[in-house]
Amino acid sequence: MTPTHTRNRTSQLAPTLLDRLVLASQGVSSPAMADPLAGLLRDVEDLLNTWTAAGPRESDFEELASSISCYGSPTPGSLDVGTFDQQQAVARQLEKVLLRFETRLESVRVTVTPDTDRPTTCRLRIDGTLADNAGTTLTAEYSVNYRQGRAQVELVQS
Repeated sequence: MTPTHTRNRTSQLAPTLLDRLVLASQGVSSPAMADPLAGLLRDVEDLLNTWTAAGPRESDFEELASSISCYGSPTPGSLDVGTFDQQQAVARQLEKVLLRFETRLESVRVTVTPDTDRPTTCRLRIDGTLADNAGTTLTAEYSVNYRQGRAQVELVQS
């Protein structure tokens, strides 16, 4: 098996900015009321549903690769999961995206499996370790539905 990608820096698993703003608009001053894990799952789903256009190679512009202009996953059309090698390549791409843009995860392992019953669907299983607590792990399964050149990533279970 390919080793899991990891990150060396740490951060706290705190409520997201969106969660804090929503709570503040409801008159709640304590961010402790927010569910940071639910916010993380939502943000991972949003990241996977945001596509980045093919841009300059990362080796040419290192800072650009981590900027908001490159935020998102590869376009669905570039994610062919027909063979085992293609599934592994897509999984490694998504691991890099998650580690680059989701700082609340310290290590990530993505497994891609096609859905044999529905040819326009595949499953992503994401196993990760939270950066604020190396003993806390996250496991989530997402369904990727390809329809008419578009894809929609949805949380199946966590």
